[in-house]
Amino acid sequence: MWLTKTKLSRITDGKQIIPEIEGLRFIAVILVILSHINNILLKLYPQQLQYYSGSRLGIFLEECGAGVQVFFFISGFILAVPFLQSRIYHKNKVSVKHYFYRRLTRIEPPYLISLLFFFFSVLLFMHEPFGYLLEHFFASALYVHNIVYNDISRINPVAWSLEVEVQYYLLFPLIAFCLFIKNNITRRLLLICFFIAASCIYSFNISFFEKYHLSKSVIAYLHVFTTGIIAAEIYLSAGKFFSSGKYYLFDILGLIALYCCIVFSGYQDPLYKIFLFICYLVFFSASFKGRIFNKILTNDWIVIIGGMCYSIYLLHYAVIFFIQNYFTHHFYTYRFTTDVLVQTILILPFVLIAGGLFFVLFERPFMDIRWPQKWKKTISGFIASRKESV
Repeated sequence: MWLTKTKLSRITDGKQIIPEIEGLRFIAVILVILSHINNILLKLYPQQLQYYSGSRLGIFLEECGAGVQVFFFISGFILAVPFLQSRIYHKNKVSVKHYFYRRLTRIEPPYLISLLFFFFSVLLFMHEPFGYLLEHFFASALYVHNIVYNDISRINPVAWSLEVEVQYYLLFPLIAFCLFIKNNITRRLLLICFFIAASCIYSFNISFFEKYHLSKSVIAYLHVFTTGIIAAEIYLSAGKFFSSGKYYLFDILGLIALYCCIVFSGYQDPLYKIFLFICYLVFFSASFKGRIFNKILTNDWIVIIGGMCYSIYLLHYAVIFFIQNYFTHHFYTYRFTTDVLVQTILILPFVLIAGGLFFVLFERPFMDIRWPQKWKKTISGFIASRKESV
């Protein structure tokens, strides 16, 4: 079979992945997909308010957009681990130059390829003016669409969160330099103070940040990224706790914490953010300590799909819109719960297949840290062979 588990797995260049984190990525991307299936379903129905009827399920599915914040939490964790290991535990020294080089060579190519594809798709199928789309394309490509237009990307709506991620990538080395102090007590106090400051600065100045188009910026979500950093601190300092026995109690606590992370994600009050901070840490711990939770999240296929989450995330909105708009709307029953279930069953496989193909063709090759050198060698060899043939 062409698409084997090996072909669908991430290239790690010898670095050990944490299966539980891939499992959390799976949860994050599934939550976002469910949210967008719900949103597009309502947009395509002409009397959406009557159809929706304020259903609790509909409200919950809308709240599942919190999967984006789960991604922010994971980014906070993933970026912090190697820097903490380097500065505190003297393992594998991290080069900031290499850090930025890796972000550029790993993340940029799939993003630009998808953006170009969607640019021409919108141009051809939605008949938007070329000049108008070109402006939005460059704003999205430079990760400034949120700030310039105070709106999500016209090329790929989900790109708004990638702009937030990139802002965090640029900011993180400075955070690590300032906060990752060797003294354990000082470092942990600094991290807690930074979390409190990050929780308050946006909450108490929302109108200011909205005025200057910063409501979808790293400032608005810095508390979630910081929670991920603190999770990394706990994970590295309490390794025995995470590798020891697993308990059903953590399954229950993990589900409750995940539910709270979803339904309270939009609350801006700092006290709610502190509550969410606790929920994220419980949810994170349950992924390691829950008997059922851990078994599910570390399943081979869950880990593989979690590893493809970037490709799935880039494509999912367009795939849902296309499939639902042109095909699966014929199956509407105009009963909300039934339609959400049917549409999810019909659309989810297409989203995963499209994401998997994009991953294999356009993301996985760029996971190889040596791809620029390999491409350069291939191109040089081709040019040399052409000269010899002439």
